[in-house]
Amino acid sequence: MDFITDAISNGFWKMLSNFATDTLNSAIELIVDVVVKLSNIDQYFDTGRYLPYIYAIAGALLVLCVVKEALKIQAGISEDKSISNLAMRIIVAGTSIYFLPWMLKNVLIPANNFLMDLINSIGIEITADKMKEILTSAILSGGTSVATFVVVIFTVWAVSLAIFSVAAGIRYAELILGILMAPIIATSFVKDSEGITAWMMDTICLVFTQSIHLVLLQVLLQVNLTTGNGGMIPLIISIGIVTVALRGPKVIKKYLYTSGVGGASVGAAGNAGRMAMMRFYMSKVKP
Repeated sequence: MDFITDAISNGFWKMLSNFATDTLNSAIELIVDVVVKLSNIDQYFDTGRYLPYIYAIAGALLVLCVVKEALKIQAGISEDKSISNLAMRIIVAGTSIYFLPWMLKNVLIPANNFLMDLINSIGIEITADKMKEILTSAILSGGTSVATFVVVIFTVWAVSLAIFSVAAGIRYAELILGILMAPIIATSFVKDSEGITAWMMDTICLVFTQSIHLVLLQVLLQVNLTTGNGGMIPLIISIGIVTVALRGPKVIKKYLYTSGVGGASVGAAGNAGRMAMMRFYMSKVKP
């Protein structure tokens, strides 16, 4: 009877260990694609195909905003009654419709890619095979004889690494949305600059999150190389590093939104979360 119980127990832990290893390998493949490789938005989505239509929508929206602001000035209910100031805001908004997407694709993303090249030149060259070799050899080196608690912690870590890889992938979707929304948000400058200010800070956080993730991956590999084979230490530290990777960009965003760059409403929306930020954008572009 004890033999049967031991066989079932060993089989379960072996299955759990295999599940964690497969999850880890799949997460590593995705991490290399969305974190280690340089950002190239058009590799996944051709924004140039849709931008001309969005430019047209933004142009129409700009006309509506201008008409509304002009009528408010004419009726004497506008806080800013200067036609020259309105004209200046119209020029800036019209220029920003085309400039904001261009700046994101041709200035911010290349700057992040340059920073990533610099990080890679200083640290370890990260490839999927090297990550698998380092992480799987440093952990569970004892095979089925490894303590069950270590197997459980390893499974938690593999799943957390998978969550991290998905979160890094979501960044691409948010960047694509940021490019497509930029012309619409630019029209809000006719009323005030808070919409563009919020978009700038949000976009900077998204773009340079990849560099932060790459630094933390370098730390993760160095930790597992330094601590050697087996044991709880690389597991616990690795879980901590992944946790920091998931939280780190939020710290930068909080710093930007509370640094005084934007107004109080910008800071409140940025700190409240993604849905609040989207509602804030929509409130600003509404004619």
